[in-house]
Amino acid sequence: MSTRIIIAVAIALLLFSCSTNKLQINTDDVAEFKGTITKVAILPLKANDSQCRNVIKIMSVRDFDLAFQTHPQYRLQDMSDTARLFKEAGYNEFDELEKEDMQKLTKVLDTDVLIFGNVTTRGSSFSISTRFYSSRSDELKQFSFSVTNDKNQRLNALVQEFLPEIDRFVSIEVDKLHNIAIQNYLTEKYTEAEAGFKTVIGLDPQKHNAYYYLGMVYGKQEKYELAEQNLDMAIRMDAENQDYQRAMLNIYEQTDQPDKLVVLMENLALKNEDEELWLIVANLHDDAGNKVKAKEALNKSLEINPDYVQSVIRLSFLLYEDGEYAEAIPILERAAEIFPDNELVTDRLAASYFKANRINEAIARYENIVKNDPNNAQAYLTVAGLYRTQAQETKDAKAAGDLNNKAIKALNDAKKIDGDNALIYLNLAAIYLSQKKYGDAETNANAAISRNSQLYQPYIILSSVAQVKGTEQYNRMADLEKQLDKAVGKKANQLKKDRDTAKSSALNFLRNAKSQLESARSRATDNSALADINSRINSVNGMINQIQ
Repeated sequence: MSTRIIIAVAIALLLFSCSTNKLQINTDDVAEFKGTITKVAILPLKANDSQCRNVIKIMSVRDFDLAFQTHPQYRLQDMSDTARLFKEAGYNEFDELEKEDMQKLTKVLDTDVLIFGNVTTRGSSFSISTRFYSSRSDELKQFSFSVTNDKNQRLNALVQEFLPEIDRFVSIEVDKLHNIAIQNYLTEKYTEAEAGFKTVIGLDPQKHNAYYYLGMVYGKQEKYELAEQNLDMAIRMDAENQDYQRAMLNIYEQTDQPDKLVVLMENLALKNEDEELWLIVANLHDDAGNKVKAKEALNKSLEINPDYVQSVIRLSFLLYEDGEYAEAIPILERAAEIFPDNELVTDRLAASYFKANRINEAIARYENIVKNDPNNAQAYLTVAGLYRTQAQETKDAKAAGDLNNKAIKALNDAKKIDGDNALIYLNLAAIYLSQKKYGDAETNANAAISRNSQLYQPYIILSSVAQVKGTEQYNRMADLEKQLDKAVGKKANQLKKDRDTAKSSALNFLRNAKSQLESARSRATDNSALADINSRINSVNGMINQIQ
């Protein structure tokens, strides 16, 4: 038998073996790929000798197909069709292919990745030197690996070396496309960026950063539902990435979703142990009307940092507003230590002491502050307010007078320290008004206005004084009217003049009272204060109408 016949029989037996004893590839554990399939075309490999041609034939008939079954993200183009189309395109060799030719070939072959190379004999093995070209990124790289005549070794080489190298090649390609899309996003080319990130996600559905940027693109385009969907996907893939979470917070703010916003913010605050984030959470709960949750968040903020000023103030005010005065006192005391000159803090602390029936304790506290810090004007103001509160509560006239005198002394001491503080004069005016010392009340009310013209309370005091004087003149007018009914002659004429003078004086005082109230109303913002001012105006108008 001739050598040629023996070789032909050997090849036939080998091919028969390939077709009847196919390797079994277990693809049960291969996950379904839900992204964009990458099409791969392998050009006919170039063989240096007959042994190489045999190996190439076996790999083309069986091995490549079996190996690609383990990587569902790729679709191997039919190798016979690829060879035919390559030849029909006018190419016989690929050694001289330029990138432009490769790009044209990918269009002819309808493929994304083009692979070509040659096989050479190296002892008992075969060296396969290949080049990969991507039509999407214009990337080109080389890769070599070895196979033997052992079918299992060849398949393992393809599955464990060749295909992972395609993975790396595509990964590099994905990174390049991702970076281009990011540049488009940063330069506000949102349409191009959107298309780029979609391509990246298609090639690598686990690329969570691409979902993040795609969500950002949709946010810029005000496509908030799509933005939320993609950011949610990014967060699901990388729950620890705070950039993703902060981007989602922005979407929740833009779309007014406070419930989702607060849940995500709580998650961030918990992970970061951040007192400032817990304060934000508290404000969100408070805005939603959930004060219990707001207080819980503030307490968590203070657990992290007991001296965090904003949370101290916020919690003390929330407790005060909810009437939880006993609970508010220690927090307000801490706030007062931090801000000893803060009027609102000290006023609420004093009021909490009073509401909690601890006013004597409050007075003792502020008297001690004054003793230790004689230059603390706010402490004088606060203790004066406490004295006034006690004076208003007692039914003992002498005790009330003594307490008011203590308040006046404290305020005069404060005046020596801070003579431009309008509140000192306002408090003095209020005490003098309660004592019916109208001249002193007017003087101090005007002093308060000269130092702070935006206060509304001094105008109410001036109105009260004017109304008292107007009422006095009204009563005098009424008395003169009664006397005039019984008088005759010169006496009647004089009484008439006196009555008219009293009437005119009463109208002037009452109109002044109304004008002062209108000035107060233009400065007040509190609803209860505005309601009181309007009631006073109606009362004065009624008196004016009676006189006219």
